[in-house]
Amino acid sequence: MKLILLWFLALLVYLPNAQARPSVGAIRWDYWFGGSPYSPLITQAWDLRRPASATRNNDGTINMQLDRQEVVDQEILDASNAGIDYFSYVSYIGYDGDGLTFGPNRALAYHLKSNYKSKMKFSLILSSHHLGLTKSANNHTAWEKTKKIILSFVERPEFMRVNSKPLIYFMDAEIFENYWGSSEEARQKLSELKTYIESKTGQTPIVVALSWTNYHWNLLANKIPNFFDGVTSYANAPTFDNTDANGFNWGQANVEIAYADLEKGCVGRDRKFRNSFNQDVYVVPSITTGWDERPLKGTDPYYQRDLKNSWCSHAKPEEIANHVAETLNWVEARSKNLNTVLMYAWNEYLEGGFLAPMVQDGDARLKALEKVLKTATVTQPLQKVLKKETLQFASGGVVSITNNCAVSGDYPNTCKAELNIGSVTGGVIAMTVKSEATNETLAACFLQSGGNYSAPWINYNLKTKFKTYLVSNCTTDSYLSGKPLYELSLSFVEENVGTPITPITPVVPIGPQLQVTKQRFSGSSSINLINNCSEAGDYANTCAANFQITSESSSTTIIYTVESSASGQEVMATCFNAATGGSYRAPWINYGLKTTFRTYKSSNCLKSDIKSQNRLEQSELWFK
Repeated sequence: MKLILLWFLALLVYLPNAQARPSVGAIRWDYWFGGSPYSPLITQAWDLRRPASATRNNDGTINMQLDRQEVVDQEILDASNAGIDYFSYVSYIGYDGDGLTFGPNRALAYHLKSNYKSKMKFSLILSSHHLGLTKSANNHTAWEKTKKIILSFVERPEFMRVNSKPLIYFMDAEIFENYWGSSEEARQKLSELKTYIESKTGQTPIVVALSWTNYHWNLLANKIPNFFDGVTSYANAPTFDNTDANGFNWGQANVEIAYADLEKGCVGRDRKFRNSFNQDVYVVPSITTGWDERPLKGTDPYYQRDLKNSWCSHAKPEEIANHVAETLNWVEARSKNLNTVLMYAWNEYLEGGFLAPMVQDGDARLKALEKVLKTATVTQPLQKVLKKETLQFASGGVVSITNNCAVSGDYPNTCKAELNIGSVTGGVIAMTVKSEATNETLAACFLQSGGNYSAPWINYNLKTKFKTYLVSNCTTDSYLSGKPLYELSLSFVEENVGTPITPITPVVPIGPQLQVTKQRFSGSSSINLINNCSEAGDYANTCAANFQITSESSSTTIIYTVESSASGQEVMATCFNAATGGSYRAPWINYGLKTTFRTYKSSNCLKSDIKSQNRLEQSELWFK
């Protein structure tokens, strides 16, 4: 019987199905601040690396001082609109007292102050060489303070969680012990940190080992689960011209390799890394958006870059989007996962990994990413659901299936059906089988009492019919003249047995829009705003407003006052010659408060002239 059916077995092709996707994080390395030794390395020669948020100085050089509130605000909106769920900040805790003051930490500070912080979660990438032996590990007082700083971030509602637990990444994981004196000391300090956070929050953090790049992955083998709960990589790059200890050839030296090359390109490196670990390891797959460190060769102020290193070609937006979609599918198919992926990177401009809007490419990468992440189009196999159809021709010989055909059959794309055939009177039972690809054939014979039958070859793609006949003597062709009793048809349909996910149309958040009202009381002098307060102010959450005050013929001077809704106090700001007027810059207009400016005519710039009968005009500024 099996030999008769073998020839029609066919391969099942799965159809795409919308499912809830894993979360997506983007690494941030924010060494873009005033005085950073890296900022001057973004030059005209590497204009492809210039982000849209950078400006040009008067001498033509590029101003990479990006630690500004309005820059981080816009980056949160850009990333959120594209479907990115969290920023993962490379944190330099140990270099300042709060984890927010030191240059590279300031972007996180602006994130936490942002009016849009609820739109973007954040996690930390801690580093052993910031926390270890040279910093706080052997100093009990310092270590206690460091733990409190880390806790202050974890406790925030914006902190990223997976499986309802705080998510922390740990860089330099492959040489973790080197910075802590010994393996035991390192294990103890990490255990202390996790226990401390759990005691304060009720949630044990998930700590993921973050390898620097994929040529270090083999060094992580003994770190999991002794130290960490999972593993990921910072970036996966085509680096050395050699064969590593695992027998993998890293390709040619100092040449460009196609980004999407599945063996030696960035995409191939990412796949090799994530597939290097057993199914029992929690893997957060890394998605490298690019690698080209040539601007740093011979210029990096801290690290010696290998001049032999190769690089990936500049990735097309659709290549990155396809890599993301394929990686999300890989996560969904893996039985043990943390349901998140980590992208390298948001702003690693010098190393060639970036998603932020750029001067040359604009937001093309984010638009391509949005098509993958905002439509929830993670392709997953549909559930194969068994359908049964029956026909009763006469009494007896009922064929019933006693399982769901959930056990794999003897051949690919088949399952095993266990059948029970009911009794009959007046003869014996002949049972036949027929698929959509075969003729009806005698399968088995049963006495009047019926019996059991096992069919380990039910094809997922083809309907299979079992039919019983009442016969006097069961022979090969006896069913042809027998009396039909009962028919059972088994087939499969592919269904989404869960709740379908309806793609959500992205809602683009509206930024703070300046509102201005003016009211004239007397005279001709006017308060004219000559910009839209888009320039950053001197303090967090403020902008700079520039005004022009026109002349007034009926007084000697013009008094200019300011009043905010927070203070409720009108204060003299400055005086102008009434014949000429003048300009005034207010670098502290708060986004959340209404600010009122008024002018008064005055005989000699006297505070006593600030009275209602001397008012000329007022202008109110606020944001919504």
